[in-house]
Amino acid sequence: MITGRDNVDELIARAEELGNFMTRTGQDGIWEYRWAMRQSMRQRILKKYSRDRIRQLYSHAGLYYEMHGMFKEALELYELCQDEESILRVLSSNARRNPASGAYFELRRYYLSLPEKTVMRDPSLISYMSMLQSILMNEEESERWYHILEEYAGVHSGGEKREAKRWLLYLDIALPHRGSAELITLIKSAGSLIAGHKVAMPEFSVTTNLPSLMNGGKDFCEWSKKDKELAAGIGKVVELVLGKYGKGLVPLALAESSLEKGEDGFEVMRLAEKGRISAEGGGKTEMCFVAAALLAWVSILNGSAEYAEELMMAFRSRAEREAPRMLPNVDAFLCRIFLYLKQPAKTIKWMEDSPDENEEFCTLERFRYLTKARVYLQTGRYEAALGLLEQLLFYAEKMKRTYIEMEASLLLSITLYRMGRTEWRELLQKCVTRAEGFHFVRLFSRECGAALELLEKGNLVWVDTGFKDQVFEECRKMEKFYPRYLTQGTDSEVALSDQAFRILCLQAEGVPIKEIAHRLGIKEATVKYHNQETYRKLGVNSRSAAVNEARRRKLI
Repeated sequence: MITGRDNVDELIARAEELGNFMTRTGQDGIWEYRWAMRQSMRQRILKKYSRDRIRQLYSHAGLYYEMHGMFKEALELYELCQDEESILRVLSSNARRNPASGAYFELRRYYLSLPEKTVMRDPSLISYMSMLQSILMNEEESERWYHILEEYAGVHSGGEKREAKRWLLYLDIALPHRGSAELITLIKSAGSLIAGHKVAMPEFSVTTNLPSLMNGGKDFCEWSKKDKELAAGIGKVVELVLGKYGKGLVPLALAESSLEKGEDGFEVMRLAEKGRISAEGGGKTEMCFVAAALLAWVSILNGSAEYAEELMMAFRSRAEREAPRMLPNVDAFLCRIFLYLKQPAKTIKWMEDSPDENEEFCTLERFRYLTKARVYLQTGRYEAALGLLEQLLFYAEKMKRTYIEMEASLLLSITLYRMGRTEWRELLQKCVTRAEGFHFVRLFSRECGAALELLEKGNLVWVDTGFKDQVFEECRKMEKFYPRYLTQGTDSEVALSDQAFRILCLQAEGVPIKEIAHRLGIKEATVKYHNQETYRKLGVNSRSAAVNEARRRKLI
């Protein structure tokens, strides 16, 4: 496609016969040149081809990526060949997607650099700018773009007016910073318009690829207080408005609400399975993710985290085929399961690909951030946990995310307690008082003994004694299931190589790295490598912690 030649297969076969400068990558039909060969070929191309010919090659490569939905790669190549028309086409195409399927945050540089006059000619781009600014927590700028779209609808007619109204309806429901307070009225109004064929909803996502409906694209904690009443009253309207994205939504929402309030696990499973089957019958994979997560949570709460892992691994295989953008959050859910199973090697491995909150804070990564905060707690990195949780609290308060605010407050209380700070008690009291209003039992029991220790020592004020009793009962049960949750080390057997064992013994004697390398006749870099592997296997992050954990296990 890039070169326009029809004998590429023959040329590749000849190249494979002539030398070892090409390798297959493991995917059928994909080859790569070795780095030195690639550099050499680039130099030859610059000498042999004209500037226009090189631009043409980049343009064809960009088109290939665009056709396969790889917009970021396509834009990079179109930039190289200065193809502004193609850049605008890709941005307009991506703007028609929702935040779950579109590269909103990754491509923000391109959108923010577009001239306003260019954006204002396309209602989908105007809508995108409003949504992007909301995701970036710039509410005023988001509302400014919303009003620009209103003005566009007011001065145009026919198809252009209808298109603008479609995007206005979408923003009314989907803008993150507006919360869910007015959604019932908006959804009923949208249902009437859609039923009368006056407008059609653009592509919509309720979860933004998170394993939750109550705390997905928006926070629906308030709806949980009257969940069954709402399901009966507007359930059908919601499914009509959301189309494929609404299939299975009502039973799944009821299942999640019941789960959070500590209700019967069998009923949660029944509703989750009902929602999953409905979603699989012409719905969307994101709803199946919610169903899989609910079933996994029931297994975890019943002490069967191993089965929860099986469920999530099975769903992961499906997500790889159907919704690869969902994989980061699937892996984050798996990481949470590993925390219960006390498999620190796997959780630390997950951290290698986790988002860096210190480089840039992306609100779409909130589920992974909350997972990362728990890994920080497990590995004793309390300062890092403190910094991340403060960022999450700021986001939650600013964007009206009630559940995340409670969850981050609870984790921050645990962090402060472990740091020896007295502020933990006041913060935990606010969290308890807030959670009581929703009867969210599982907010606390998910954290097992890590939460129970604080609840027992906090001398807290509880208004609802029934809620208090249920929280304590479930936390104690979870502590028995997972006694070392969010603690350093692991209960699984650790196998150290002879070299790593010798290094650990010398470290236990207080011998510095340079001296260890000299005694064993190896490089300092080799000592450091073995140290890192030992830390990973023991689930710690320092020399002293490794020595203490090894002694606890009677390894040394």
